[in-house]
Amino acid sequence: MNGRGAYLCRDSACLMRAAKNGALQRALKTPVPEDIVPSLLKMLEQEDEKNRDEDESRGQ
Repeated sequence: MNGRGAYLCRDSACLMRAAKNGALQRALKTPVPEDIVPSLLKMLEQEDEKNRDEDESRGQ
């Protein structure tokens, strides 16, 4: 379905809880395939790594 979206905190534990207890499906109002959760976790990790690299390049 187009136009569905939900905000999540940038914490992998938060994402796992939301997926496990059905909060993610309720927020999106559509079933969420189990195989999407590892992809979302990987995206979070990549974003964290990118942010760390940017902070290091700025000397923070």
